[in-house]
Amino acid sequence: MFNKKVKLKTGLVLELRPPKKSDLKPLLKYINDLSAEKTFVVSQGITFNLKDEKDYLDKSLRKIDQGNMVQIFAFDKNILVANVSLTRSNNSIESHVCTLAIGVKKEYRDKGLGRILIKEIHSLARKQIKDIKIFRLGVFGNNIRAIHLYESFGYLKSGLLPKGIKWRNKLVDHIYMYKKV
Repeated sequence: MFNKKVKLKTGLVLELRPPKKSDLKPLLKYINDLSAEKTFVVSQGITFNLKDEKDYLDKSLRKIDQGNMVQIFAFDKNILVANVSLTRSNNSIESHVCTLAIGVKKEYRDKGLGRILIKEIHSLARKQIKDIKIFRLGVFGNNIRAIHLYESFGYLKSGLLPKGIKWRNKLVDHIYMYKKV
């Protein structure tokens, strides 16, 4: 089972591990904090309840048990500060493709955590998800830091939907990227 301590550029030590059922309340706080910030995440300005997060967590744990997902939570003591996952596509013609999702709380950005999480999730997926050939993601066109981070891992731009994302009352490009495994 994956469990690791990592040190950020600032010297702060975080625990990286897979999600557990007992993570429900920290997960609820985490997603509501990200949503309220209206950062570069799909859920912006939405308030989630305990049932929403229980459903999400239960579904994620099932996918992990089935070998169709890997996920890492980053904790600062008992506070969930980041989450990264790679999830296998659920249709048969794309069963060799996994989608990357990542989120980091504001106070923990620009400290090297995103880079650590992507490196770890790639490694975990290669070991635990069978027959995977491609990692893919979608990124907000104005999230330049994230685009550079993904490119540093070998992700290539594969498409663009002009003004495909609503972000803070603006329309921004949706950029699609992929990496061969």
